[in-house]
Amino acid sequence: MIRVALIDDHRLMLDGLLGLFGTAPGEFQVTGAFTSWQDPAAWPDGASADVVVMDLYLNMPVPLSTRLSAVQAVGAKAVVLSNSLLPMDVRLAYASGAHAFVPKSSEPAVLFDAVRAASTSRIHVPDAVKDAFPARLPQWRTDRPPRDRTRKVNLSAREQELLRLYLGGHGLSAKGVALAVGLSEHTVKAHVRRVRQRYAGAGYDVTSLFNLRRRLREDGWLD
Repeated sequence: MIRVALIDDHRLMLDGLLGLFGTAPGEFQVTGAFTSWQDPAAWPDGASADVVVMDLYLNMPVPLSTRLSAVQAVGAKAVVLSNSLLPMDVRLAYASGAHAFVPKSSEPAVLFDAVRAASTSRIHVPDAVKDAFPARLPQWRTDRPPRDRTRKVNLSAREQELLRLYLGGHGLSAKGVALAVGLSEHTVKAHVRRVRQRYAGAGYDVTSLFNLRRRLREDGWLD
């Protein structure tokens, strides 16, 4: 039985999801349904879930990355729902930690498949959103082990996160990275600039993004 929590700020949509998951009681159990964001750590007893199905924006200022981090912190996976098919929105969701992005116009089977995949920690990309990515679909892994390598330049945890989103194959612009992690575009660019300066100080030519990406890969920061 897959335990599912639902979050959507439109009452009719939430009721529709409740009815939909109610058609498969032997496979899914809805443990909570909320019309606004609440940190899963503060949910009432009995509302814990294996998969949280949530709207992309929820008509509120809490960044998606913050919400997905909170979901991960309680050991759950996330499936994002949206009316949007904009490539930036799709990439933002996956880059922020979602295991699937499902358009609200999808057939029920598409949502069920996404929840099943998420419950087993698999990334699921429905056919309707595959066009949001380059020809070679990037692979997201949340179980990547730490590397034990000697590096010429050390990066902070924040710098690692930003550079993986910006240069690691996710296809996010500096603005997209900023949206994903809840920072300003200026701050993202400042982090990248400081990393470049440290590499330049160590004697490496990283004046182009191509050279910076190659250097980061050689040092083990990017795959």
